[in-house]
Amino acid sequence: MSEESSLYPLLNLHTGEPEDARLHYTVSEQRISDLESSWKPILEKHMTNLKERHGYGSEQFDKQKFFDEAGELMIQDAHWNWSKKYDYYSSHLGYSSCCLVCDDKIQGIGFFDHSENFKSKIKNSKSMGIVYVECIATAPWNRNKIERQQYAGVGEVLITYAIEVSLDEGMNGRIGLHSLPQAEKFYREKCNMEDFGIDADKNMKYFEMSEEKAAEWLSKIQ
Repeated sequence: MSEESSLYPLLNLHTGEPEDARLHYTVSEQRISDLESSWKPILEKHMTNLKERHGYGSEQFDKQKFFDEAGELMIQDAHWNWSKKYDYYSSHLGYSSCCLVCDDKIQGIGFFDHSENFKSKIKNSKSMGIVYVECIATAPWNRNKIERQQYAGVGEVLITYAIEVSLDEGMNGRIGLHSLPQAEKFYREKCNMEDFGIDADKNMKYFEMSEEKAAEWLSKIQ
């Protein structure tokens, strides 16, 4: 990817019309500041309401039920500190980032490890390098469980970027990631990634996309 950004269409669910979104291949400190000032209040509002409903901190509080409902609401990532993530990934070699902007707002963001420290678990690609998706997220107003969803297609753009990074780094489109429970269906069904089940080291499910599936993915979006 020699350019600094590219255009992708997002469907505006309020108007029913597609809109051009610009995917920037780097994330600046200002973007992170904009994200936290716009995303954080919405996520914190819904998390506060959830804590109140479940009696957070009381003897009756059920941590698992609380976490499960957070997943249903798509807010299990509400605690993520994007400033810390940015500081870490921007100061270490082997990482790349992107953010998707539409309507002058950040619609999605991602950080990716292309150091080849992560190897494929797929049988015919074992020990071959993959791009590891450290984290991706879509803006809270694009999550239909908590807000009137504005745009559709953000997650697909972020996965496409990860595949393109993998291609650029000579890993033939192979990508892998650990998923929050709220996103497992997206990776399994929408992205058609292989589900390796729970990784005991992270207590999260691990998903991987083969180079063949990556080629299929790109052929569908082009």
